[in-house]
Amino acid sequence: MDEKAIISTLNEAYFSANPDEQQVIALMPNLLRGVEVFVDVGASLGQFTKAASQSLRGGTIVAVEADPLRHRELQKNCLQWAATSGNSIRAVHGAASNRPGTLRFQITNSSVSGGLFQHGLDHLSQGARRNVTWTEVSVQALTLDELLIDLTPGFVKMDIEGAEILALEGATKLLQQPDITWLIELHDFTDPLGRRPVEVVPPMMEQLGYRTIIIGDKHLFTRNPWGVAPLAYIKSTLRHWGRRVKRALFRAKRH
Repeated sequence: MDEKAIISTLNEAYFSANPDEQQVIALMPNLLRGVEVFVDVGASLGQFTKAASQSLRGGTIVAVEADPLRHRELQKNCLQWAATSGNSIRAVHGAASNRPGTLRFQITNSSVSGGLFQHGLDHLSQGARRNVTWTEVSVQALTLDELLIDLTPGFVKMDIEGAEILALEGATKLLQQPDITWLIELHDFTDPLGRRPVEVVPPMMEQLGYRTIIIGDKHLFTRNPWGVAPLAYIKSTLRHWGRRVKRALFRAKRH
């Protein structure tokens, strides 16, 4: 796909009347109550950055994107949203990881998201898969601890195509902060170290004192579920126990 076609497709996905992630976007005003600093890791063109800019007043927003094309468009969007919202909005070109330096980043030359490694495309339609042509580029690696050394975020959203564990390993100081909520899309990809974020991250966060709320296709990790998203917490808990009961009944029938 050429660049104009990629941006057009992404704009339709993120900013149309019926956008992707609509269920989660609709909850953002409630999730961001009282938040002064919002961080969007894997921002793409800034769908969640825009939602945050509409909810925060006089706040600070940091949007991180590694793909060069997406970052250029994100930067334009951030300038526009900052001018109309009164928030400080900064677009950062880089990839969140566990140490600073330079990383090889895989872009798809399509509207499909790239990442730190070439991931499986089985979840996509045949048409979408045909558009993917992987290309390797060099990007700046950054740790969230260093990027946000002078900021205390209230909310961090992360969607980075299977590199979630690496990014969290570079956020050990932030993870100790008591009042940060993390909204993370956990991918069922295997990273270069053989780890699957969907399996590794939830127990890791629970060991750090976070509770888990499932919202759409994302995990919300918070130490204060009743204050952050009480209804979503109740629904998520009921679904969790419902699944456990079904598994128990299935095992009982087998025996």
